Amino acid sequence: MDHFGVDVPSSAEVPSETIEGTPGSVVFEKDGLRVLKSIPWGFPRKVRGEPPTSIGLVADLTNPMWEQTVVDHRYRCLITLTHFANPDGPKGEKTRTWFSKTVSR
Repeated sequence: MDHFGVDVPSSAEVPSETIEGTPGSVVFEKDGLRVLKSIPWGFPRKVRGEPPTSIGLVADLTNPMWEQTVVDHRYRCLITLTHFANPDGPKGEKTRTWFSKTVSR
């Protein structure tokens, strides 16, 4: 966690894969220090008449659902990952399309 400048050591396990609703790692600021914490991954989403779900990616900042949330610093954190995947393809045939950070040495 040196890369993220974590000030407070944590016993939180960093998962090899993070999926909505499962534990995920975030770094946030508390009392001026960066803290690593394991939390259920995803932003809660409630749709009238349906059970609550989680959204793992805020992709469309023009969506009114995010209008108030994305500007509020309380909901900001560093996401500790090196690569991620999004579903891609036609409905019923989606596969994972991976995005990765290339490390220069």
